[in-house]
Amino acid sequence: MVKGLRRLRDEPSVRVRRGVTPQKLRAGLDKLFPAGSAINANVRGCCSTSFQGLLRGREAGSDAKKGWQPDLDLARGDVVTLTSERLVFFMRPAKNMRHTKGKTVPIVIGAGGTYIDAHAEIAAMLRLDPTPSGSEAITPMFRRADGSPFTVDYIRDVVKILMAAVGEPPEEFGAHSLRIGGATALFAAGADPIHIRTMGRWSSDCWRLYVRACFQQTMAWTKKAGSVAVHDVAGDARRAGQELDEEFI
Repeated sequence: MVKGLRRLRDEPSVRVRRGVTPQKLRAGLDKLFPAGSAINANVRGCCSTSFQGLLRGREAGSDAKKGWQPDLDLARGDVVTLTSERLVFFMRPAKNMRHTKGKTVPIVIGAGGTYIDAHAEIAAMLRLDPTPSGSEAITPMFRRADGSPFTVDYIRDVVKILMAAVGEPPEEFGAHSLRIGGATALFAAGADPIHIRTMGRWSSDCWRLYVRACFQQTMAWTKKAGSVAVHDVAGDARRAGQELDEEFI
């Protein structure tokens, strides 16, 4: 209701983050966090999993003020499958379906991505930064050198420096850019809308606001937009309210 009233009052729209592209994300990771060390493996694992799993910042990282909570935040013990074909882990969503108790949402990621391969990155992370036996459930999925968990703020900062390293303006990116980029990549690859919506755990069609069409898609659709006859029955229409997944972090 509050969001609806804001739209009626025509308040300034929420700043929208840009999505990262798989090729630039990979280039930034290879440049700043090359494979081979434990901390770099955690960064690579976090970014790639957030991208391919369409994770919100709060789903990948903990709340800095509240601290890491094993019943809410990702833990090493949440990984249930890591075979040659796929990575599967369970999580508790940060937004939709929060009424459910516990970590009930499975995230399934196939192996073998050309630019981004979360399956391989997680396997490397668990090898280079092994979890103490018996403490999987109380060990953060992604952690820093001192063992502290990745926070949303930390992930945001990492994304910014990654994009700056590949020549992009860092102020236009944040932790949410990984989720946006993943949705965009799915769209560019030709994924059906229901698959994007399901994989991103969207309860509505707001996923459409996150798919920044790739160059090829943009050319095709702008050509169609310039070729179709449109009958404007609304007249002088004012700006329509946007349904936003308001977690631009």
